[in-house]
Amino acid sequence: LLTEQGYAALGVDNNRVMVERCRELGLAVENADVVEYLKLQRSRSQGVISSFHVVEHLPLEKLVALIDEALRVLKAGGLLILETPNPANLTVGSCSFYYDTTHRNPLPAPLLKFLVEARGFVNVGIVPLHPVPEYARPQGDPLPRQIIDLLYGPQDYGVVGWKA
Repeated sequence: LLTEQGYAALGVDNNRVMVERCRELGLAVENADVVEYLKLQRSRSQGVISSFHVVEHLPLEKLVALIDEALRVLKAGGLLILETPNPANLTVGSCSFYYDTTHRNPLPAPLLKFLVEARGFVNVGIVPLHPVPEYARPQGDPLPRQIIDLLYGPQDYGVVGWKA
């Protein structure tokens, strides 16, 4: 999508099989550890760094290193996007998160937001993503709205932050 819109885009993944699949699709991708890859990049060289369903696989020290390297590599005004499963959705937090045995632990949105802010990003926000579609929810459910949100609300969220 980014390439179609005229943007240069590059993926980084440490899963060799996924890298080969991306290459088969004609996508630019590097087979590398994301933190080690970022360490090799010039300071203030990128406009956007996105991480979709990566942070839940990292120990805390490596997550902090990812955020720190992203801050270093981004240009002033650059954007960091971190998407991860939402443990505030009870089904995700108690069950589906664990379908992937490489997940370490769920990251509550306020915690990830705090880490991004504490490491130097500004205007950090949380974006709820992927609620259970209406057609997949029980019809005429008499549960209070708060319970409905816990069961059927956003299955993922993103934390977005800007480099000052």
